[in-house]
Amino acid sequence: MPRKIAFIRRGSFSHINAIVGEMLRKHFPEHEVEITDVDEILKRNKGMRLCYLLHIFKIYGWRSLASSMKFPEKLPA
Repeated sequence: MPRKIAFIRRGSFSHINAIVGEMLRKHFPEHEVEITDVDEILKRNKGMRLCYLLHIFKIYGWRSLASSMKFPEKLPA
């Protein structure tokens, strides 16, 4: 069974995430690189998106929650 590397990312981030994925594959050819994009998960799963929005509200308040509703274009850091 091959060893695995989990690469969890959020969007393309100026194409850096794609390069990181390529570098992981290049430097660890004996491993299987599994890439998970958090933005894609949130877009597909309404329950997780609701939890995300509630968490943003709890931490940052109404102002950040309002900007988060424009999901997925703008996600607070």
